[in-house]
Amino acid sequence: FEDAELGTVVVNLTVVDADATADSRQFKVSIEGGNTNDAFTVDWVSLVVDAVLDRESISWYRIRVGVRDAGYRCAFKFAWVNVTVRDINDNRPCFDQTSYHFSVAENVALNYVVGKLTASDEDEGSNRQFLFSLWLPTPANFTIDQSTGVISTTGSLDREKNDCFTFYAIAMDEGSPPLSCNSTVTVCLNDTNDNSPVFVQEYEFRVVENRVNVSLGTVSAVDGDVTEKFH
Repeated sequence: FEDAELGTVVVNLTVVDADATADSRQFKVSIEGGNTNDAFTVDWVSLVVDAVLDRESISWYRIRVGVRDAGYRCAFKFAWVNVTVRDINDNRPCFDQTSYHFSVAENVALNYVVGKLTASDEDEGSNRQFLFSLWLPTPANFTIDQSTGVISTTGSLDREKNDCFTFYAIAMDEGSPPLSCNSTVTVCLNDTNDNSPVFVQEYEFRVVENRVNVSLGTVSAVDGDVTEKFH
């Protein structure tokens, strides 16, 4: 695993020398190539970890290991050792934006798609699988698809009551222990002409008969919409 401690034995090598003399049966094992960043070393006949490993940087090593005996002709042989670095859950999911801003009309239908969040995780396997959720405060008017990150409406919206909603989105992976990240989501509502003008009171005026072009009084009305052209 990529979190292996320094000195961890990766493999014990088997070396056999059929020569009869004692010198010929004495040998030294060494690394001859493929040891990127000096990640490994040889301790007698064991290949051991000698540096911090990071699967996300290098996930596979093909190491050339050589052996020399102490005989008169110093015979040399080599072999290849393939080392695969296995993943641990050491990377959090990451949103592609620290904050998201969406706008929709206040009269959109139920299940209307507001927008989509995107995240990624550099780990592999289940460690890179993650689910989306909405959090703090959990919005009653919106929901998110756990798999796709699509945010949609779950209830009616009214700009005159609440013109913007701000909440957090979370992406949590399925590693052990799970890791997560968050991003701020703001949804603002665009005004629509959904309010009729309303008189502020009932009016009653009196006028002397047989009079023309006489001002009777002034009436007032209000409109709950914000946009001027809807007044």
